[in-house]
Amino acid sequence: MIQRVHDHTLLQREAARLLELTVRQVQRVLRRYREHGAASVISARRGRPGNNRIPEDLRCAALQLIRQHYADFGPTLATEKLLERHGIPVSVETVRNLLHSAPQQRTPC
Repeated sequence: MIQRVHDHTLLQREAARLLELTVRQVQRVLRRYREHGAASVISARRGRPGNNRIPEDLRCAALQLIRQHYADFGPTLATEKLLERHGIPVSVETVRNLLHSAPQQRTPC
């Protein structure tokens, strides 16, 4: 699409509609495309871990504690006990994700 806009075979507003972006966003992408080529359209963060990711050692520690002491607890109660007894501040969703992904993990904790 961006190549077609660059070649003037597609209007910016039509590309914006098809890509579900604003015209302004298409203009920004087009400017990056002209300056740095097709590779600039892909996010620079692609393939990197997220900024809000919890450290691996903290994740492993929480998972081990849950397995040892709180195996029969739900995510909410396990989260409260991790903070109260062990000083590990993780969210309920983090604990839920740990419990859900623990059987499929390739790296043992």
